[in-house]
Amino acid sequence: ALRIAVNDELGQLEAALPAALSCLAPGGRLAVISFHSLEDRLVKHAFLRAAGRPTPDMEALTYGSEGLEALEALRAGAVGDTVTRRPVAPGPEEVAANPRARSAKLRVFERAGGEGTAGSSSTHRGSKRRRKEQERAAAGEVV
Repeated sequence: ALRIAVNDELGQLEAALPAALSCLAPGGRLAVISFHSLEDRLVKHAFLRAAGRPTPDMEALTYGSEGLEALEALRAGAVGDTVTRRPVAPGPEEVAANPRARSAKLRVFERAGGEGTAGSSSTHRGSKRRRKEQERAAAGEVV
């Protein structure tokens, strides 16, 4: 914890994630392995924001007409989607072979625009749900 604070590792990660996401080419992927829960939370929230989805601390956005406008603005800023619904963690064999891997979590984000990317793939997890939400929003329903 001291090393993280002295080196401002969380601040560096917080600045690096948006920069890395903005550098992705269409169809490009960004994979991040985190080893601490604070790091993983920053990665998760950065990927959710880039995917146009609210983070858990933005839950208040889901209420009322102002919340709907904020959610629509958030979704309009989406540049891609997460490839991994949940973080990928090492299996028992990996942990047995490499005990330091036990806390590792891998998250992957894919920029929209390439052939077969998260933004254009109908087989991507959640895309059916996202289409239904878009249809309901277009019909004027609260999503």
